[in-house]
Amino acid sequence: MVNDTTLTAASIRHSGKSGGWTCQLAPDERIPSDSWAIDPGLFGMYVCTTRHDQEVRYAQVMWHVQKFAARKWLTPGPSEDQLWPIRFKDDGSTDYAFVLSGVWNIADMSQAARELRYDDAYYHEDTYPHAEGAKRRVGTAHRPGGSYRTFRAEYLG
Repeated sequence: MVNDTTLTAASIRHSGKSGGWTCQLAPDERIPSDSWAIDPGLFGMYVCTTRHDQEVRYAQVMWHVQKFAARKWLTPGPSEDQLWPIRFKDDGSTDYAFVLSGVWNIADMSQAARELRYDDAYYHEDTYPHAEGAKRRVGTAHRPGGSYRTFRAEYLG
């Protein structure tokens, strides 16, 4: 299944510790040059705070997709869920994934997601989907003007 929306993997699938995969992508005019792909299940494993409620988990994944896309860290795909079809040259198979750039690896992505959730709670936006009865709190280390290390830069104020 190769069509005009399919991207090509430049590497093999790199397996995650608990399943899922990531891969580097071949250059393509539709995506930034430093892009990589991540399996939606592995993405959800690192960005979601809910493990059991599948509806809330899906809402949390889509919340992160929207926030990452707004910051140009995720290139929205052609599907309704913003996924891209990725073709692997080694075996000819096609799988679906989110395409990220601007966050360099899984640890960076996880830290970025955590900061987005903290910002949402700290500034009382409260748009992040929570399971029924879950607590919403912000750690004391995350406050404007405080010394807080971000995933991109350190505040020296």
